[in-house]
Amino acid sequence: MARSEAHLAMEDILVELFGSAHAEFQFAPPRKFRFDYAVLYLHGNMYPLADKLAVEIDGGIWTGGRHTRGLGFQRDMEKLNLAAIERWSVLRFTPKQVLSGEAEQTLKAWKKART
Repeated sequence: MARSEAHLAMEDILVELFGSAHAEFQFAPPRKFRFDYAVLYLHGNMYPLADKLAVEIDGGIWTGGRHTRGLGFQRDMEKLNLAAIERWSVLRFTPKQVLSGEAEQTLKAWKKART
């Protein structure tokens, strides 16, 4: 599947801020849940700490897409609850937020809060 403009922009943002990002990351095998992007952020000097960051780009929110319909919304809650149990920080954005720069500012704030 071709990556959207927002996905390509997000990849660039994550590489710039964190050095790398894993696309379509399956985080809870054997469950099929995937994050659009996952980053393991190592920080600290003498004793490095690691934070797990997941980034989701949710499209179709104004057109009755998967994330706003009953079953899709319920699956998203199940996925996000499992992510919280496994200590993932999950940041969710619309394509518009990615392309406007809002997502990048939020990611910078997330990173700054951990330094």
